[in-house]
Amino acid sequence: MLSASRNGGILLVVWIVGCIMHPANAQTQATGGGVEFQASLINGRISLGEPLILSYTVNNPTNMTVQIDWLNEDITWSNHQRWVLPPWLAVRMQTFNGKEIECVPDLRAKYSGDSVRAFPSPSLAPGKMRNGQVVLSIWFMPPRPGRYIITVHPKLSYTAADGTSGLINSEVALPIIVDMANPAKLKQTAKQLYAQVVDKTRTMDQTRVAIDALFSVPEQVASPFWRSLLVDNPVHESSWVRCHLGRIGTESALALSRESIAAEARREAAKFTSP
Repeated sequence: MLSASRNGGILLVVWIVGCIMHPANAQTQATGGGVEFQASLINGRISLGEPLILSYTVNNPTNMTVQIDWLNEDITWSNHQRWVLPPWLAVRMQTFNGKEIECVPDLRAKYSGDSVRAFPSPSLAPGKMRNGQVVLSIWFMPPRPGRYIITVHPKLSYTAADGTSGLINSEVALPIIVDMANPAKLKQTAKQLYAQVVDKTRTMDQTRVAIDALFSVPEQVASPFWRSLLVDNPVHESSWVRCHLGRIGTESALALSRESIAAEARREAAKFTSP
């Protein structure tokens, strides 16, 4: 376990090493180590309403290619048409005294657009890794300021090129401090996330994480930036943005979604009428 301070916050990084085991004897650990899982919170101290983002790395430090079972992660995203955590990753949130913070129920979007989020390769070559981020504040919203614990439980099985197999299946705890809401800070955060979304140098995954984070900021703060993404300066990921508006489900969010669809139709029609 490694703990460090960054910009006044807490960055906690935890590694879990999965033991490579021979198929004939699941209790025998092979030499050479195994696949590693590393998790951290982007910010270990946030104010109410700020995005809570988990960063993870699955690393293969061995000298063999491994095949990892992601539990049909890409199929899960595309078939459910809803916000789901990666199927191999369980997360829960508690107060420091052990009270469970309930996960936001029924995150099915009212817009049934493309919601495929990941096509992870089943193969991880020697020395290679898979990095990812999950905006946890879509599922977990701290109800008040205080200290909380995010518990992350990956469950990943893998097989090495020589036939040995292993499993990562352990819980790790990440502390988070939540301060009182700071409207000025929230607005600045929303502005920064908007800039990340419209930055054309970022990858699709990076852009979608920024969209997820922006749409976890309270509507009363972030709605001007939402409008800009859909109406004033529409982005390529507009269908994903509308999925978020359907998830939020307020009258104003759904009205913005309808307005953006109408504006998009007008832009398409103009392509055929322009001289």
